[in-house]
Amino acid sequence: MDTLGRETEKQLEKLPLCNSSEDSSNEAPGVSRCAACFKQFKQKAFFIEHMQKAGHSPHEPKCAHCQKHCRCLDALREHLTGPLAKKECASVFVKKGCSLCLNMFDNEGALEQHRASCQLTPATSNPPMVISGPTNGRKRVQCTNDPSFRRPVVALDCEMVGGGPDGSIDLCARICIVNECENVLLNAFVKPELPVTDYRFELTGLHPEDLAKGMPIKLARKAVEEILYNGSKGNHNASVLVGHSLHHDLKCLGIEFPTHLQRDTAYYPPLLRTSNVCNKLQYLTSTYLGYKIQEGKSHDPYEDAVAAMRIYKRMKMVSHVQEGNRSELPLSHRASRELQAMTPEKLLEISEPRFRCWCLDE
Repeated sequence: MDTLGRETEKQLEKLPLCNSSEDSSNEAPGVSRCAACFKQFKQKAFFIEHMQKAGHSPHEPKCAHCQKHCRCLDALREHLTGPLAKKECASVFVKKGCSLCLNMFDNEGALEQHRASCQLTPATSNPPMVISGPTNGRKRVQCTNDPSFRRPVVALDCEMVGGGPDGSIDLCARICIVNECENVLLNAFVKPELPVTDYRFELTGLHPEDLAKGMPIKLARKAVEEILYNGSKGNHNASVLVGHSLHHDLKCLGIEFPTHLQRDTAYYPPLLRTSNVCNKLQYLTSTYLGYKIQEGKSHDPYEDAVAAMRIYKRMKMVSHVQEGNRSELPLSHRASRELQAMTPEKLLEISEPRFRCWCLDE
């Protein structure tokens, strides 16, 4: 979470609350209750300030029983299964809820049928080594003026060894890129330009002989760019890039890639902790895909790339209430007097989302 996000959180916490009751029947006369997070305010002005800063939207994680919005999926999990879980919601979730996607179903039969597709198995180990990214037979996707044109999606993961006197300089030593079908587009060892002083064997599993047969970093960079930009020089044909802490991978490759085309599972707001800190890929895979990675062994870039792609696809497929064309003026463009006259439901309807949901990629 960036500095602006943390400051917004602090400001929201300072707003005077009446209480945070989730039961509308306890609402006192004259109290404004947020239709999203259920917080209550004694003064309408403070409630409007809350709505302007909270960034509530249909894209936030939401309890399928009481419809309460949560800042992240971890917060929703606490609402359903934590020590301070809402009793009624927790009771329904135990019988009809999926522990992975946190959805609830009409009956136990529907839940069991759903679990068969929600619970995934680990990616196949030992994928083939694909050295030549630019010539590996991929079909290029050409951008058109057709509004239905859909960018290809690829996931990237790099393993790094250490350079410099103390081994603290990250040097790219292995690359893997997969597509949406988990097919390998590039899987290769990389020979760094600087001498390697720490192979970080426990994490990478790499030996000197692995890098000796690797492709030079310049060729590796060219192969990656060929895949990311889909054989073009501009961004118009570029792929959507998925990964975990992508800035580290791109930095070690020496590649700059448009931020608006990056889908980073480490920084996607619904996947953050309740403290706004990033979750590890290992945790996200276990919690939302149902299997474990990086357990008692070195990191496998193919395994990590596939995990990031699967998490992205799962988040992208979440069903939300469509916002339409959002032709109405948002909260920030409305006069104070106009906002004072609106109902909580109307204020939520015109609230500006605090993040771009991945479901909009579909």
